[in-house]
Amino acid sequence: MKRPRHFLRVIGAAAAVWMAGCSTPAARIQRNPELFARLAPAEQALIRDGRIALGFTPEMVRLALGNPDHVHVRTDGAGTREIWSYTSRDAADEPYFYDGWYQRRRLGGWVGPYYPMYPRSGYGFEQVDFRIVFKEGKAVAVDQRRQ
Repeated sequence: MKRPRHFLRVIGAAAAVWMAGCSTPAARIQRNPELFARLAPAEQALIRDGRIALGFTPEMVRLALGNPDHVHVRTDGAGTREIWSYTSRDAADEPYFYDGWYQRRRLGGWVGPYYPMYPRSGYGFEQVDFRIVFKEGKAVAVDQRRQ
């Protein structure tokens, strides 16, 4: 009888961790109400909708979009800028399989001799959905992928 309870606790804990990773603007606002209350009504409306605007600080962008997937620093003649990227993965039409040393095989096709097949981890490709450029603590450029 103890096994089902233990199993339910493990499932519940896993669900809680998963839900924390799938954070929404409302959940992030609830975790940081002081920052959200200090913002102008127009900024609050954008953040609630998961949108951002030029002039947003990194904290405001985190409220709207969450933590970035990648952070880069660019330094050139115009100064130093921090660039945040938010990405998603698109699955390929069909998975590739590695067929041995530098041999590739697609499902339904044949190239070279047979070797045991091992699935390629993380097939598909990563796309940048948002790219935000910060200079001196403010968003100065926002790139967004068209749907």
